[in-house]
Amino acid sequence: YADGYFYRGIAKYKMGDFPGAIDDYTQVIKINPKDSDAFFNRANVKKESGDMKGACEDWRKAADLGDDEAKKSLEEHCG
Repeated sequence: YADGYFYRGIAKYKMGDFPGAIDDYTQVIKINPKDSDAFFNRANVKKESGDMKGACEDWRKAADLGDDEAKKSLEEHCG
């Protein structure tokens, strides 16, 4: 169930539908609040759409859940 939203979020991101991608990743997080990949991907979409505050919050959550890529993004973009 969550996988469908996750992969649709990737597709929407690639098509430039950032609000749609964010909505889909948010659905994944509602289903599984410990899905670090959904937080990481949502952060990347937020960054692309100019929401750095939101991106940093999501990278921080993904990093707290053990995502090493999120830790790197957090250090690089959020000081």
